[in-house]
Amino acid sequence: MVWPTVSIIIPNYNGASYLRDCLASLRELDYPTERYEVIVVDNASTDDSIAVTRQAFPAVQVVVLPWNQGFAAAANAGARAAGGEVLAFLNNDMRVAPDWLRALVAPLQAETEVACTGGLILDWEGTRVDFAGGVLNFYGHGFQPAYGLPRAVVDLPSEPVPVLFACGGAMAIRRAVFQESGGFDPDYFAYMEDVDLGWRLWVLGYRVLFVPAAVAYHRGHATGRRIPWAQRRLLYERNALATIIKNYDEVNLARALPAALLLMARRALARGQIDPRDYAITVRAERPDASSPGPTDAGATTGEQSASPVESAAVQTVSADLLSHLVAMGLVAEEIERLWAKRQAIQQRRRRPDREIVPLFRAPFETNDRQPAHLRCQMSLQQVFGVTAMFAPFVRPRVLLVVWDVVGETMAGPAIRYWEMARVLSREVAVTLAARAVAGQPPAEFVLVAYGDQPERLRALVEQHEVIVTQGFVLHHFPFVGESGRVLVVDLYDPFTLEGLVLRRERPRSERWQVHDSDLEILNVQLRRGDFFLCASERQRDYWLGMLAANGRLNP
Repeated sequence: MVWPTVSIIIPNYNGASYLRDCLASLRELDYPTERYEVIVVDNASTDDSIAVTRQAFPAVQVVVLPWNQGFAAAANAGARAAGGEVLAFLNNDMRVAPDWLRALVAPLQAETEVACTGGLILDWEGTRVDFAGGVLNFYGHGFQPAYGLPRAVVDLPSEPVPVLFACGGAMAIRRAVFQESGGFDPDYFAYMEDVDLGWRLWVLGYRVLFVPAAVAYHRGHATGRRIPWAQRRLLYERNALATIIKNYDEVNLARALPAALLLMARRALARGQIDPRDYAITVRAERPDASSPGPTDAGATTGEQSASPVESAAVQTVSADLLSHLVAMGLVAEEIERLWAKRQAIQQRRRRPDREIVPLFRAPFETNDRQPAHLRCQMSLQQVFGVTAMFAPFVRPRVLLVVWDVVGETMAGPAIRYWEMARVLSREVAVTLAARAVAGQPPAEFVLVAYGDQPERLRALVEQHEVIVTQGFVLHHFPFVGESGRVLVVDLYDPFTLEGLVLRRERPRSERWQVHDSDLEILNVQLRRGDFFLCASERQRDYWLGMLAANGRLNP
C-alpha cells in the first residue's frame, strides 16, 4: 500500500518547554519519512519557541503569525501552508506513539466516506485516560466520559468506531475535505472548534471515526490553563451556542435554541450565586413566613413594602464567571448575521438528516450542573420545548445494577434478584450488571462485569451509565456512587436493621445497639441519597415511607 503524504500541523503559543518532546516523538514515527512533513504554526510567542524549533529541528517548517490568533486560526494557517494529502493536527504539549500516524491514516485509506479520524489520548505517563471519544449534550457542550480514569479499567473498542467529533489535539483529516468544509471556524479562537468541525462533516455526508490504536500522550492543558477561567468559560459558552446554531436542522434548532439560552441564563445565576428572591418586590406582612420574600400583586394594599437587599445597595458585586455567560450571549447576538450566513452555507450543502446524526451525541441530556434545582430546570425545559422528544427515538438509557454479592451458576438471594432485574430490564434498555465477583461464565442477555475491590473499576462503570440501581452496603463502601449525579434507584427490599436485631438477639445488648446504630446510619444514607426506591411488598412500602418521612424526604 502506498501511504498518502501527510502534513503534521502543530499550533503553538509559548510552548518552548513542550515542543522538544513533541517534535522528538515525531522523529520516531514508523511512517515513511519521505511521506510526511511537520509544520509548527507560531501564534506570536514571546518565549524562544521559534529558536528552539529551528535550531533543534531544522527540517520542521515554521509559520509565524503576527499576533495570537488562537488554535483554530493557527491550524487553518498550517493547512494553507501544507502540501500533504492528509492533515494531522497535534497539540504542542503531546507526544505520540511510533505507530500513531499509521493508525490514524489507515481508516482514511480504507473508506472514502471516512474524512476524519481521532486517536486515544492518555496522560503523559500513559496510565490514565484523557480522551477516549467524546459525547455532546443538546446545547452543544462536549464531555469526555472516561477522563481521568485509569487506562486499565476503561473498556475501549477493538476497532475504529463512529463518533460525532475527533479531538482536535490529535486528529487527521483529508486536506481536500478540510478545505471544502471550511476548516476550523477561526471565530472560535479556541475550544469546541473540533466539535463544530466534526458535526459539520457529518452534516455534509462524511464520517468521523475514533481510532483507539492511535495513541498520543498529553501533558494536560498546558496552554489552556494560562487563560483565566472566566475567559475560558466565555469561549465554552459562546462557541457551544454558535455550534448548535450552525449545525442543527431548522426543526431541531427551533427546539434546542430556546432551551439552551434559558439554561445558560440559569447557569449564570447559579455560578454567580445570585438569589433571584433578592430581586423580588416583597411585602412585609404579619404572617409566620413574613421574612421569606416573594412576588406580590402590583395592586396590593395590605402589608408594608420592604426594601430587598438589591434596593438597599447602589452597586452589587457579581462574579466574572456569571458575566462570562452574559457576554457570551451578547457576542452571539452581535455576530448573528455572520453566524447565520455560516449556518445557511452549511445547511444548503446538507447531505445527511439530523435523525442520522443526533444518535452520535450519546449524552444529549448530560448537564454542566448536577445540583437538584438545575437538573429539575433542565428537565422541564427539555420537556416544554420538545428536546426530550427530539432525542427519544435514539436514546436507549444505560442502566447499571450494582450488587454487593457474587454472581455465578449458584447465587444467594440478592444476586438472584439482581440477575432477574437485569434480565427483564435488558429487553428495553442497555443493562450492565456489576457484581463483587463473577464465578464461572454464566450465560447472560446483558453485560456482566466484576468490580471486586477496585473502586476505580466501579467508578468507570458509573461514569458510563445514566441510571444506577443498587442496594445494601454499596453506597457505604463506594460513596461516589451516590455522589455521581446519576439517577439513583435504591433497592430497599431488605430491612437489614430489623433483621440484625433478630440475628443478634443472643448477643449483649450494648453490642446489639452498637451494630444497629451503624446499620441505621448506613440505611439512612441510602434514604437520603436515592432519587427512586424499590421494595418487596406493600407492607414494606408503608415501613419505608415512614423511614423516608423520618429523613425529611417526604412532604407532610
